[in-house]
Formats: sequence, C-alpha cells, structure tokens
Amino acid sequence: MSDASLADIVIGFRNGLLGKRRSTDMCRVVCLPLQSYLRVEGYETTVVDGTVEGWDHCWLSLADGRIIDPTVDQFGNGMPKVYIGTLPAGYKEEPRKSAGVLKGPLATVLVARVKALRHEQAERRR
Repeated sequence: MSDASLADIVIGFRNGLLGKRRSTDMCRVVCLPLQSYLRVEGYETTVVDGTVEGWDHCWLSLADGRIIDPTVDQFGNGMPKVYIGTLPAGYKEEPRKSAGVLKGPLATVLVARVKALRHEQAERRR
C-alpha cells in the first residue's frame, strides 16, 4: 500500500474515534486501537512511549523506522493532525510500562465501530 493509502487509513480512524474532540491527552486512546486496526489493514507497528518537548506521549513505529503520530496536533507545533515520517526533532523515546496492543473484545468492537464510521463517511461523500 502507498503512503497516501496509509495516511487515509490513519486520518479516517482518528476522525472516526475522536470526531470533533481535541486530540489533547488522547495519544494512547488513539494509538492502541489504531495499532490493532492497522494490523487488520496489513501494517505492523509498535507502540513507542516517549516525550515530545518534555510532555509524555506515545506514537506508532513502522518497520521501516518511520513513525505514525495520530495526535501530533495537540502540541500546537504547526504539524498536521496526523504525521507519518521520520522522528521529528523534540521527540525522545523513553521506555515505560506500555499497555501494548489492544486485544480481545474491546479491540474487536472498536475496529468494527471505526469501520462502520468510515463506511458512513464514504456514503455521505457520494
């Protein structure tokens, strides 16, 4: 899949999960189910804990070393809502206890809900 396809998936997921809510303090809320959803879509990622300019944060790491940060806009640094690329300046990996991959019934429900929301959005665009 292309980078554009990946970006579309991540943006659709974020929009489906957050709606019009702000992304502040929502990094783990978005990253954990997004990781499970991306696995369904064929992308393997790892949850990375760290800091951005001293603030606790998490993001996803792709096998090729790029990151996916679906809540980067919370830092007000002029970045888009979703960032896919190399690790930006100011990001620092810091190992901590991570909840890991969201699994089980909750993951199934969240993935199903996001798929339904994406379908609804696509239908409205037609």
